[in-house]
Amino acid sequence: MKALLSIVIPVYNRASLVCRCLESVHAQSLRPLHLIVVDNNSSDATPQVISEWSATHADPSLKVTLLNQPMPGASAARALGLEAVDTPYVYFFDSDDAMRPDAARAFADSFAKNPEAQIVAGKVQHHALDGSMRCHGRRGRNTLINHFHHSVLSTQAYAVSTTFLREAGGWNPSLRIWDDWELGIRLLLRSPHVVWMNKVVADMYRQPDSVTGDLYSQRARHYPDVIRAVRKVLQECDHPDRVRLLRLLHGREMMLAALYALEERMDLALPLRAKVLEETAADPYLQLILRGAYAWRRKGLRGCDTWVTALL
Repeated sequence: MKALLSIVIPVYNRASLVCRCLESVHAQSLRPLHLIVVDNNSSDATPQVISEWSATHADPSLKVTLLNQPMPGASAARALGLEAVDTPYVYFFDSDDAMRPDAARAFADSFAKNPEAQIVAGKVQHHALDGSMRCHGRRGRNTLINHFHHSVLSTQAYAVSTTFLREAGGWNPSLRIWDDWELGIRLLLRSPHVVWMNKVVADMYRQPDSVTGDLYSQRARHYPDVIRAVRKVLQECDHPDRVRLLRLLHGREMMLAALYALEERMDLALPLRAKVLEETAADPYLQLILRGAYAWRRKGLRGCDTWVTALL
């Protein structure tokens, strides 16, 4: 029987962690499966660990493909992994995390029951460094707006039709941050049929040396690239919410400026705030909302995206 689902896992310098992730794939109740592991040019023993694991775990029901992507960034590794996918559906995963044993089967069963679906999404259990947990999943009925604010289509949360993903352009290998947010926007702008499962499919574990860091200012150099990419997609699309989303994108930039200010990085906050206000000078109502959003978030208050969305 031919596999229905491929699982693509990018990995970088995770020699001590990657086996937990790989074991969670091996424990999947669905067979056959195609596992594609893309080493992102690790400088530790990760490639050796993966090779040794593959040698002892691959079998006729679990095809394992090992690739190397020297171009830095998980998105570049995912893009290479997508090229190797030979199944109707694909699930991208992260090497720090673990799949629930019936995750792959739940995705496959949902696609079988909903053949018109391009995306099947579940919930993700987040485990913080302090031991606290929260469940991340669907919020509200407008998936595009909710993903715009809350990244409900985070990498570990959904499986997708391979054809649909490729038609949407796949992963943008030039992005180093928020690549799943950008991809989710492109997918949802195509108005796909999305099936939501009330089920936790993965456990996401925060790591002290996470590539994204703990502060927004630590990755400030990467945000302009993803904002430009999303703005270009929105400007070129014909989605009925196009104008609203472009305004909300200004709101996201303004809240990012406020987060820089919260981190006492006014050298980052003030130029970004000024840029957004200059770009929206012709829209006094939008500027009023953006100024309010900055002041609100600057005080450390939450819920800003809720009232900004309502007003726009």
